[in-house]
Amino acid sequence: MWRTLATLAVAPPDSGILFGVVRDARTGNRIAGAAVVISWLSLQRVGRAQVMVDTREARVLSDSIGGYYACGVGADMRLEVRAHVPADSAAPGVARGYCAATIFIDGLQSSVEALGAYRTEELVGVEVYPRGSTAPGRYQRLDSECGVVLVWTKYLR
Repeated sequence: MWRTLATLAVAPPDSGILFGVVRDARTGNRIAGAAVVISWLSLQRVGRAQVMVDTREARVLSDSIGGYYACGVGADMRLEVRAHVPADSAAPGVARGYCAATIFIDGLQSSVEALGAYRTEELVGVEVYPRGSTAPGRYQRLDSECGVVLVWTKYLR
């Protein structure tokens, strides 16, 4: 299936294909020409002891019967999918500001710099929530809708 849909002959190991149909929320009718935005957070090991958090995004248009597909989306992360019709004021053509995810280490708000102080062997779990509203309640912030990254170390008792 990858060769049929994507421009690359072989799928990268950490990516996948997302496909679906855009429908009107009220009527259930399929929507042609809708702008579909797929976003996710990507974690990448940098050096021996640092983790870089990056926001990734894919943008596609739905076809004449409302179908869409996107190749190369994150396969091991939670995806956020939004669709906009041309009359929608929040359409992807409107500039959006970049925001950094809020980082929590062992339940306490922290920073990317603090995360860089840990070696990979010291980390036992990472949870990534692309939007703050999808994170567990105690980690949601009222002043930001940016993503949340929960990092768990072997030191938490």
